[in-house]
This record gives sequence, C-alpha cells and structure tokens, in this order.
Amino acid sequence: MDRNIEAMKNAMAGSIAAAIIIQAILTVVIARGVDSLYTPYILPGLAILLAIAGYVYRNLLASTIHSRSTVRVMGLLGALIAGVGVLVGLLWSPTAGAVLIVVAYYGELVLGVRLRRDLEEVGAAGVREFIYGMLIFILSLPLALLDNRLALIPFAGNLLKTYGLIHVYSSLSRRA
Repeated sequence: MDRNIEAMKNAMAGSIAAAIIIQAILTVVIARGVDSLYTPYILPGLAILLAIAGYVYRNLLASTIHSRSTVRVMGLLGALIAGVGVLVGLLWSPTAGAVLIVVAYYGELVLGVRLRRDLEEVGAAGVREFIYGMLIFILSLPLALLDNRLALIPFAGNLLKTYGLIHVYSSLSRRA
C-alpha cells in the first residue's frame, strides 16, 4: 500500500505543478486572449504541461484501483488530443487548437470524477474541493473561447482545484 500511496502522492504533486502553470496561462489568456496560447511565452508552458501529463499518467496507473481503466483510456486520449491541439494551434489555427485543448480537458473531467473513489479510499482530505474546482474549471473553460474575460471563471475553478490538490497531497504525505 505504501508504494501505491507514494505513486498517488507523486501524481498529486505533478497535478499541483500543472495547476500552477495553468493558472499562469489563464492569466495571460484573460489579459490577451486565446491567441496568446501560441506565443513564444506560453508554448513552453504547454509543452511542460504535456510532459507533466505523462508523469501523472504513469503514477496514476501505478496507484489507482477503481479508476485505472479510466486513467488508461482517458488519460492517454486527453494527452494525445491536447498535443494535437498544440500542433494545430501553432501550425494552422489558434482557435481550432484551443478548442482541441478544451476538448482534451473533458477527458480529465471523466478521469477526475472516477479518481474520487481512489482518493477517498486512502482517506485523502481535500477531495471535495479538488472535484468541485475541477468541475468549475473544465465546464467553464469553453467560455474562455467566447470572451477572454470569461476565463476568470475557469481561473477561479482551477484555484479551488489547486487548493484541493494541495490538501490531498498533504494528507497523502502524512500517510506515506
């Protein structure tokens, strides 16, 4: 069980890092619009997010029981769609690329809801805040495509999600 807790803790640490990068990216989107995703200032952040997705994916596969099949399918599919979204946005249409990235997050939505049971089973605190923040973040993310000022809503959701992730990580650290 300790190895599973350690892998889950590593997945949460990666998720916290990703959430912080997402917060920075959303700040730029709020200020400059969705087209700013494909500037030299934001592209490295998108690339780092894809690398973190691989790290989190590997650790979730090693630590989950109830959501493992969902992690296997939705985690990989989400990362692939997001990667294609980055390429499409860079090489063809920033808006089309942003739409694909938003679609990729719907895989995280399914994954996060399924992950809840695994997190609650190990007695992690902060799961509710993580889930509600994730729901607000992902379900409101399409609003950022309509008007960059509306990205404040997913910004707030991601902030709540990050708060929850920090509590989940802390409670797992006490158990490891």
